[in-house]
Amino acid sequence: MKATIESDLQSIYNSIIAATSDEEVVVRETIAKGASCKAMFSVYNREDLLRQRAEARDSMLRATGLKPFKARPIVMYAFYESVSRPGRLGSAAIYCGHAPVRCALINSRHSLFGFKVRAASVEAGARPFVDVRFAV
Repeated sequence: MKATIESDLQSIYNSIIAATSDEEVVVRETIAKGASCKAMFSVYNREDLLRQRAEARDSMLRATGLKPFKARPIVMYAFYESVSRPGRLGSAAIYCGHAPVRCALINSRHSLFGFKVRAASVEAGARPFVDVRFAV
């Protein structure tokens, strides 16, 4: 049976969950309709998400006009379809601290979540990220 991009993404999601600690939570983010990104998985600190939820429900905080706490992901993975091979994963962007270290690790292993990697590089953006090109 030929794997679909959605089954590949589910496998990656399961791998991310398996690699997280009890203090972390993996969230499959909602992707805007028409976006080129096929899936985005974010890893959050569990306590940060609990604080975010509590402050969002706190009517006293809202009454003061202060903005509630907004949890920020520890790591965020965005996956994109291949342009040359539709239906297959083509690339990923990994937003994280220590992007150069993560990039070097991916390049030394030549794989990410069991998928062969052609190349990975650190790119500049709103914050540095690892640009991963899968071997398709």
